[in-house]
Amino acid sequence: MITTSNEDYRRVDALEKVTGEAEFIDDLQFPGMLFAAILRSPYAHARIKSINIDNARKLDGVHAVIPGSESKEYVINLGIGDQHPMAVDKVRYMGEPVAAVIADNRWVAVEALDLIEITYEILEPVLTIKDALKDGAPLVHEKQGNYRRKEGGEYKKNSNIFHHYKLRKGDIERGFADADLVIENTFVMPHRAHCQIEPHGAIARWTSEGKLELYSSTQSPFFVRNCLAEVFNIKSSDITVRVKYIGGGFGGKSDVTIEALVAFIARYVPTRYVKLTLQREEAFTGTVVGRGAEIQVKTGVKRSGEITAEKLTFSIASGAYGSYSLHIVTAGGHNGSGPYEIKNVFADSYGVYTNQPPVGAFRGYSHPESNWAVERQRHIIARKLGIDPVDFRLKNILKPGSFNTLGQKIEKHHGNLEGCLKAVAERLNKIDKEELKRKQPDRYFGKGIAAIMKSPVMATNSASSAILRFNQDGSVDVACSGVEMGQGTKTALRQIAADALGFPLSEVRIKINIDTDISPYGWQTIGSTTTWKAGMAILDAARKAIAVIKENASLVLGAPPDDLEYDGERVFLRGQKKKSLPVKDLIFGYMYPDGRVVGIPVQTYGTYIPEGLTHPDPETGQGNCAAEWTFGAQGALISIDPVTWEVTVLKLLTAIDAGKVINPVLARNQIIGGMVQELGGALSERIIYSGEGTMRNNNFTDYKIPTPEDVADTQMEVIFFETPEPIGPFGARGIAEHGTVGICAVIGNALSDALGVEIKELPLSAETINKYMQQKRK
Repeated sequence: MITTSNEDYRRVDALEKVTGEAEFIDDLQFPGMLFAAILRSPYAHARIKSINIDNARKLDGVHAVIPGSESKEYVINLGIGDQHPMAVDKVRYMGEPVAAVIADNRWVAVEALDLIEITYEILEPVLTIKDALKDGAPLVHEKQGNYRRKEGGEYKKNSNIFHHYKLRKGDIERGFADADLVIENTFVMPHRAHCQIEPHGAIARWTSEGKLELYSSTQSPFFVRNCLAEVFNIKSSDITVRVKYIGGGFGGKSDVTIEALVAFIARYVPTRYVKLTLQREEAFTGTVVGRGAEIQVKTGVKRSGEITAEKLTFSIASGAYGSYSLHIVTAGGHNGSGPYEIKNVFADSYGVYTNQPPVGAFRGYSHPESNWAVERQRHIIARKLGIDPVDFRLKNILKPGSFNTLGQKIEKHHGNLEGCLKAVAERLNKIDKEELKRKQPDRYFGKGIAAIMKSPVMATNSASSAILRFNQDGSVDVACSGVEMGQGTKTALRQIAADALGFPLSEVRIKINIDTDISPYGWQTIGSTTTWKAGMAILDAARKAIAVIKENASLVLGAPPDDLEYDGERVFLRGQKKKSLPVKDLIFGYMYPDGRVVGIPVQTYGTYIPEGLTHPDPETGQGNCAAEWTFGAQGALISIDPVTWEVTVLKLLTAIDAGKVINPVLARNQIIGGMVQELGGALSERIIYSGEGTMRNNNFTDYKIPTPEDVADTQMEVIFFETPEPIGPFGARGIAEHGTVGICAVIGNALSDALGVEIKELPLSAETINKYMQQKRK
């Protein structure tokens, strides 16, 4: 059979994109389409005392002006029903929608916004976890107890804590009693923006029959459909969600951000399409942000280097609404101690309301946050013990036979973490810092390393599916549930389909766009799960297709299907290749020369859902909560200017056990893209809020992300290990987010190596480094 996996192939979406033929949400135009603009709160925390929309309604070209109070009966519930499409009587973050205008064009809609008059009673905002948890702190939500909750976990009455996840393993007090040394630190990671190249957009229309048609730049079309069915109390089958190409997601388009808002306001102009495309500043302030963690880590160790106990408090400044963030909070507890076997673990994860934009998924889904804390802690401990940082990790990492913090047993097929660590260490050890110092005596040099792991962090019912439709020319069309947003997943899935069927790639086409009316179901395109789960669904559909083809051939060859062989081109009797039939002649049944047909057309549907997943135990957090794990290691070499404290990243490395690499170029570029993206979080990116909660840097002038120029001289190396994962297609496992996971930690560890300071807050900017160096010199 033809083998296409583990080969480099051009992306299936490349030609459309470079020629401008690819359609994105803002390219779509419909007859009679109207345009929306949103009035957003200038305050982080305030009561809406009055709103006057009369003058805005009178403006020529305006079709509807909708105050937020009219959205009161509609509740968005992704876990907690704490949010409406627009603010009803209180605003909880700067940028929250308070009113909307629908007009003939966007310019008229924006002009009408200026005519809306609102009176606010300004309230004191809470902008940090510390302030939010103080006794008597202003409550972001005064009536938490009234919210309907879908998920487990606890909330604290009369407080800003909306979710509490507990993980308990072993005897934490005994573990600390057995320790020779106890080290405690707090690590901080600020809010960050997703900065997708394409801002969010959506187009909604309600039909005369009361059905909803929605186009959206979402990563999660079926998830959005199900959520909107609850919001508007209609059947999910009465909602159609369509997704074209997406210009980047990074988790920020997996939430329900603007879809409920656009669908809600479109009800005021039934049968008309209403488009909302966010401006760049709105993408910062009016959707979701990421990260925002404060993590306390207390670790007990023996002088020999064995970790005896670890206690973690993982808190997220979750912003004004916690519906999606609660899942991130739970994931932080799942993975808080990293890829280490620790017999005694005690972890508490808290979701904390603050007067900031809601926190949503961000590439890595709480793993970069916990890794930043735990891998910095590992480095600090190793230095205090006088043990090599790599040896310390190797002594404690998860190995086959180990049990992770969830109580899951690690098997050999889960991956070669030890090999990944050693591969990165070997390459870093070849770099002679003293030689670099001799060449550039005016600079400091440092090396850092971190172990990484990531689980999919998904629902227990997160299914994927695929359809194979064969054509009379012998080719096959593949439809599957994954959303293409620049990651190249459809290219990899096409290769999997070709390999599974034994077809050349030229005979396999894959559908890019998603339409929930006709596309096969898929949970969401998040968590590094799409190539894995959709790939398994394709394999299931391919197995079924081959079975039907062999059934058709058996009617002609007069032999049972089990006695037939299939090679992608022909079906033949085992051991008798001369007695065969072309596959092309069998995919619509077999037609004899006289026109008689036997057999059936080959059109198959494949599904995949990970087996045996459970919710965590509410008291211990233990359970089979992760279907698979991807392990690896990362490293960095940096240099530092002692005058400006500017950090130059000379080399970044990632070693990862991918199980099976489907497309080496795409896989390598995914890892490199993740490393560069998180380099922004390590060195420059953070959302800055004023004391009143105003976002000060909601634009690309003031919010600095890495550009190609910034890493033009940085050496990037990706090392793949391939320990096949039995539940992955051809042994593959997810790798899309993993380049991000350890980058902040390795830069922090490299700074410690170079300067001898333990920086515990991000970003590791010149300003931050200077502050810590000043403290060191005192």
